[in-house]
Amino acid sequence: MLVELHIENVAIVDRLNLRFGPGLIALTGETGAGKSILIDAISLALGDRADTNLIRQGCDQATVIAVFDVRRCPVAISIANDIGVEPEDGLLFLSRELSTNGRTGARINGRPAPVSSLKKLAEALVDLHGQHEHQSLFRVASHLELLDDWLGAPAVELKHKVRELYLAKQSIEAEIAELTQTGAERERALDLLRYQAEEIEGANLTPGEDETLESAEKRLANADRLGQLAAEAIDALDGEASAYEALARAQKSLSEAAKLDDGLEALDSLLLSALDSARDCATALRRYAEEIEAQPEELDKTVRRLDQIRSLKRKYGESIAAVIAFGEEARRKLGDFENQDERLQELNNQLVSTANELTHTAANLTRMRADGATSFATLVNDHLQDLGMTHAQFAISIEPKPIDVKGADAVEYLFSANIGESPKPLTKIASGGEISRVMLAIKSALAGASPVGSLIFDEVDAGLGGRAATIVADKLSRLSKNSQALCVTHLAQIAARADQHFSIDKQEIDGRTVAVAQLLSGAEREEEIARMIAGDTGQTAIVHAREMLSEAKK
Repeated sequence: MLVELHIENVAIVDRLNLRFGPGLIALTGETGAGKSILIDAISLALGDRADTNLIRQGCDQATVIAVFDVRRCPVAISIANDIGVEPEDGLLFLSRELSTNGRTGARINGRPAPVSSLKKLAEALVDLHGQHEHQSLFRVASHLELLDDWLGAPAVELKHKVRELYLAKQSIEAEIAELTQTGAERERALDLLRYQAEEIEGANLTPGEDETLESAEKRLANADRLGQLAAEAIDALDGEASAYEALARAQKSLSEAAKLDDGLEALDSLLLSALDSARDCATALRRYAEEIEAQPEELDKTVRRLDQIRSLKRKYGESIAAVIAFGEEARRKLGDFENQDERLQELNNQLVSTANELTHTAANLTRMRADGATSFATLVNDHLQDLGMTHAQFAISIEPKPIDVKGADAVEYLFSANIGESPKPLTKIASGGEISRVMLAIKSALAGASPVGSLIFDEVDAGLGGRAATIVADKLSRLSKNSQALCVTHLAQIAARADQHFSIDKQEIDGRTVAVAQLLSGAEREEEIARMIAGDTGQTAIVHAREMLSEAKK
């Protein structure tokens, strides 16, 4: 969920830092107060198109930082890991900078990142509904995902099986195509496989050999210097005025002292141990110095072997183990070519079996989607009726398409807002306000099945009042039990149900208009609710606001 939003020099915002909790969050204020700026800022942090017009007049740069708690969002964590980002204490920091010179910057947890990475994370973190580009319903691909979310685990399992079978079928088809090459293509493939297998086998590679050779190369290339340094160390340990002699003199004196004071016996033992270590080290260094010598032939042999291994690694794999595996696969493919008829028969049998299983599994998934689509659409229509869209019709079109990793179904949502009009593709005819309420109806039907942690509704209450407004407030409150719901609203019914209520207002500071935000509580919140109810803060409106807040707590 969104836990913090920092905005600096965006439109009429000088500097804002808002902290959000779970549940329903209401953003209220007069029209033009700057509520939409907060939504624009969140959109920007989620990878929305950068517009330098958002930069506050007189400033060179605008900054937005959105902080998300992803501890309960495994999909977001997985995406973050895929793009090389580790959440910090369960948090992801998404930031965006705009400059008047046209330069933009994006960061994730302080590290530069492409905007595409922000967009990938956005799909797992937020559903932003309103007249903004993050409306997932405007992506037809999301229609299938939402239907499958509603169907739950059985659909997920079938879809996973379809994916495995589809990829297996592709792999078998690729191998058949390789084996059935004809003429010159086949001969070239055979020659290449034979060359690769023989080159790798002829090298007689041993795993870990490169590391051993690199160590030997370093030692052989520095033999003269190593001998010199060993000699210097021997002289320091056991030459004239050596460390050994100094230690021996110190030990002799300490031994005499220990006879007079038992408390020095431990130190005497330490010096004796140091003498033994110095003697042993000098002896070992003499053997090393005798053995180390320039061996140009051995060095040349080592370098040539390393060059051979590095060449093979460049062509066939990052490690010796990978190179050996490549050679074994090349030899296997050669065997398949040499026994082409038998292998082709085996592959064709596998292809028929896999294709049949794929078709059967995809058909089961299609039936599950078709059976569930009717119930899902009925439930969404019920919620749309509650939301005051009495003439709305929501339907789900499922058309066949070539099987891919998601099945054999092209799913698209259809919609009509007016009586007498048949439903048409939702993405082409729904307005911003309608799409918000359709998504609210869908989210209400899903009842927490969606993994997205934050739902943001911009003006979802447009044109609503009375009983419909109360129902919207109730639905948003219910949704917020499973996902954080942030709502820009003009309805007192919604604001009264909020777990957090922020008032956005404009003030004049130093001769300039500035948007400010305040977390309301107590009397301040009663006054804001009263203003939303009656347009003033008179006693009657205050009493009504107090009653509404009290009722919302029940």
